[in-house]
Formats: sequence, C-alpha cells, structure tokens
Amino acid sequence: MVHTYRRGDQALVREINLSTVLRCLKDRAPLSRAGLSALTGLNKTTVSSLVEELLDRGLITELGLDGSGGGLSLIHI
Repeated sequence: MVHTYRRGDQALVREINLSTVLRCLKDRAPLSRAGLSALTGLNKTTVSSLVEELLDRGLITELGLDGSGGGLSLIHI
C-alpha cells in the first residue's frame, strides 16, 4: 500500500494560521490585532489578513474601539 502525505503548501499553512488565531481569540478575547500578533508570533500583516477572512466567514466580530490607551485606538475582536 502506497501512502501519500500532504505537504505544507501555502493553503495548509494559512488554515493552520487561521486555526491558531481563532483558538487564541477563543482563549483570550477580546484582543486587538496587535495583541494577536504578539501572542501568536505571526506578523501584523498576516494577522490582519487572517482576521479579515474570519470576519468575512462570520466566525468572529469586531467589538469596537478601545480609546483607553492614550495612543492609537485599538479595535477589539
């Protein structure tokens, strides 16, 4: 019997990263995109792209702005 194994192509890596972001939000929400980036080790551009996909799929929602930081307002998800 011959086994075929799935290689780590770009689509697989994206699904793994989506799962990572979703689990992180489940465990630690609410978080900003910057917070997600810090916790997951993914860069901010990647996190923003993943969050947009999760929003489009209806799996997460944005909670609104947090202006308490004194700097830029954070959008919690």
